[in-house]
Amino acid sequence: MAILEDAPSGLPATQLSELSNGLGQLLATVVAGKDGGAWICRRCDLNACGRPEGRCPIANAAAVKYGR
Repeated sequence: MAILEDAPSGLPATQLSELSNGLGQLLATVVAGKDGGAWICRRCDLNACGRPEGRCPIANAAAVKYGR
């Protein structure tokens, strides 16, 4: 886990932002294309992605697919 947390630390802020946005889009595509429930990961940190503020790409994709 630490490797994944530390790996992007060497990226410039613009690339880190692009990576974050790209991964969010990728995960939203996974939710949109799967059958069944909205969850794709049991280890989600519900605050780290901004879910309470409406910024979680997974929760937002699930809301679009399944309604709020």
